Amino acid sequence: MNRLIVCLAAILSMPSSWAEDWSYTLRPGDDIWSIARQFTGSGNRAEAIAQYNNVAEPKLIKPGQRINIPIKWLAFAPSSAIVAETTDNVVIQRASSGLMNNSRQRARAGDKINMGDRIITSEGSALIRFADGSTLAIAPASHILFNKLTEFGPAGMVDTHLRFAYGNGKANVQPQNRGNRFRIQTPEGVAAVRGTEFRVGHDVSGALPSTNTETLEGEVAFTQQTDTTALPQGFGIVASQNGVIKESLLAAPLWIGGGIGGGIGAGIGDGASQNLVTHPEAVISWQPVTGAHHYVVTWIDSNKPNIIFKQFDSLNTELNVDVPQGTYNLTVRAVSAAGIEGFDNQRELQVQALAPVLQQVTNKVTGPIEFTWQYPRNPAEFSLTIADAQGQQQHQIDTQAPNAQLTLPPGQYTWQVQAKDSAPSAAQTFTLRPLAPTELSILRNGRNATLTWPETAGVTKYALRVVPPGNQAAAQEIVVTGHTHNLSDLAFGSHRIELRALQADIASTPLTETLFIQRRPWWLLLLVIPLLTL
Repeated sequence: MNRLIVCLAAILSMPSSWAEDWSYTLRPGDDIWSIARQFTGSGNRAEAIAQYNNVAEPKLIKPGQRINIPIKWLAFAPSSAIVAETTDNVVIQRASSGLMNNSRQRARAGDKINMGDRIITSEGSALIRFADGSTLAIAPASHILFNKLTEFGPAGMVDTHLRFAYGNGKANVQPQNRGNRFRIQTPEGVAAVRGTEFRVGHDVSGALPSTNTETLEGEVAFTQQTDTTALPQGFGIVASQNGVIKESLLAAPLWIGGGIGGGIGAGIGDGASQNLVTHPEAVISWQPVTGAHHYVVTWIDSNKPNIIFKQFDSLNTELNVDVPQGTYNLTVRAVSAAGIEGFDNQRELQVQALAPVLQQVTNKVTGPIEFTWQYPRNPAEFSLTIADAQGQQQHQIDTQAPNAQLTLPPGQYTWQVQAKDSAPSAAQTFTLRPLAPTELSILRNGRNATLTWPETAGVTKYALRVVPPGNQAAAQEIVVTGHTHNLSDLAFGSHRIELRALQADIASTPLTETLFIQRRPWWLLLLVIPLLTL
């Protein structure tokens, strides 16, 4: 579907000759009589049409020849448009109320827009649908006059003429049927479209008012007084009372950066099909375009793809993401020094609410637990939530600093942080272990040993692990209540002893000692045997 983007900044004048004639270019098979029947409803007008166009031999007219028909001869009826979609703060000013009349009605979906009516969006926006299926998305702060909405009965033609008092909008113009007209006029000239994609802008901010037209697809004919400039795809003009300047359109800007995500400064990659994710306050940038004076930036909400959400000029090649959470089509195009706008580069951008980034949990063993996180906005209000292993909330701390301290018993927990008006952080799980035993004493007696250790605060059970020499698979796992334990019939060699405190089924870090059971030397028997014989 073709698109027409319109940005006009002042009430456009309309010459008295605008609606006098209907122009039609003959096609193969056309003749004066068929044209008269089609456009006026009667073949009896054929002779009058021939005379009006100074055609001496009506039978000799050829394809490509232009025929003008006075508007008053055509069989037409007033048409209307429909408010297909609207937001708050959009009003309709009916033609009968007059320009200076303050009587206005709030626009609602389904309302009819008649010829001569005006739409004033203020801070809202609206989508208008025309008789031929074309649509116009009106941006906030716009004032539009529906100058002509007519439908010619016998031919089924539609004639649409819009005038912007100020503001901007985006129109999707259906490919025009034979005889249809969709026109935009400024004081500098007329741009006509038949299913062609182009832009028109009227600028009155400078010392010399001007009109710019750019063809993005197909071809546009721009007429200033009696001179017509053909604008094929990729060309544009700027017209003023000093004449017309024609230029090729500047190339579409290229996005910079490959990553979207956590911190401020995240950018956009060049993959056209990628659905990029960022957050408010991120910075998006693009490569400078040679010959660009400035850039036009347009935000369009994906839920309302025909409505311009926000549009502005930028001298820089970067912008801050300052739109609410949602999915958008972001468009950037370069503008030449003459004021001609180039090709668009459009990206889909998913803006998610900024969320804190969790850093770490520090267990000081003898003191409170310290939680830290990052958040680019400063200051901010945070809420720290602690839940147990079953997901039951245990604690909530409100703070304005990106950290907090809390004393917790040993156990498994999940923590999460949310700033005011932000998304919650990703949840993280951590384990708090009890204090480890501080000392392990071993009293050895032959192949037996007694283990003792001091009491650990808050702990009543301990896990003892005895790993025999060279056979870790045969390790003994023992749970001990108290502070002592006896080992007997130990194998000869080096044993590794690991002692852990147990609290809420969570084990502390191990305290490790080595127990060596030594064989008695064989030569000692030589000393003992003589003694036994005495």
